[in-house]
Amino acid sequence: MVEKLKAFSLLKFLLSILLLSFSSEQCVLGGNCPYDQGICMADYCKCLDGFYSLLNSSLPPEQQIYCNYEQINVYVPLVLEMCLPSIGHFYVENYWLGALKLFLLISFIATSYLRYGFVGVPTFVLKIMDKLGLSLKNFCPEGVVSDEEKEDGKNENNNNDNEDNEADGGEEAAIKALSHMFRATNPNSNENTKEINDRGKITQVEQAHNAEGKDVFKKELEKPLINYEEGENKDDEIEKEENKTLTNLFNISCVFWILYFVDLYCYKFKIYNDGNGVPFVE
Repeated sequence: MVEKLKAFSLLKFLLSILLLSFSSEQCVLGGNCPYDQGICMADYCKCLDGFYSLLNSSLPPEQQIYCNYEQINVYVPLVLEMCLPSIGHFYVENYWLGALKLFLLISFIATSYLRYGFVGVPTFVLKIMDKLGLSLKNFCPEGVVSDEEKEDGKNENNNNDNEDNEADGGEEAAIKALSHMFRATNPNSNENTKEINDRGKITQVEQAHNAEGKDVFKKELEKPLINYEEGENKDDEIEKEENKTLTNLFNISCVFWILYFVDLYCYKFKIYNDGNGVPFVE
């Protein structure tokens, strides 16, 4: 009797092991292989287009659900990054990259507005785009902008640039309007600059006239006037130093534009993955 119980227990244990191994390898459509997300091929759940198996490392194989993650279309973060920089990173849960880019964006907006009075795109960015023949239209989804529209836009922008070159002065601006980013043309145009009058270090001396019309020089007035001039020059130096500091901060914040185009390139060619490490789809 005891031997029969031992044999029965051993048989039950073996059946449990076989059942466990069978259930861990078996593909169950509608179970561990959801409907409309994957199909069973023998014991393997093959994902349909747009779905990915994002497995939970804390669960055993028999409790995993395959093809459970819907992949993100790459053009969603691409368009968001093009129009609303840093929002695309947050959308795909790349939070650290999004926070870095948002900080650089705010810094660029603040420094460019304080330094130049408006927010635009640095000239060196336009020069690089011209060298490479790039515009933001190159990153748009195929079919959104036709080749004919691109050519018409280039011709129109060429005419606008020529008009700008004729109208502008001789000095090149540090930043230009954002609309230039849609042009794949030479951005070398001149902007009118603010004239700054520098009185230099000329010292004024007050003179008076007597009844006979002869000039009378007052020596005691010379020192206050010199002090006034020196104080004015110091103010000019402080202002120039502040402008230099602001310019340096502006130049540092221009790193945003490098990151901007790197992100567009990496999304366009699906070099990036989303925050879960899952590749994008088109």
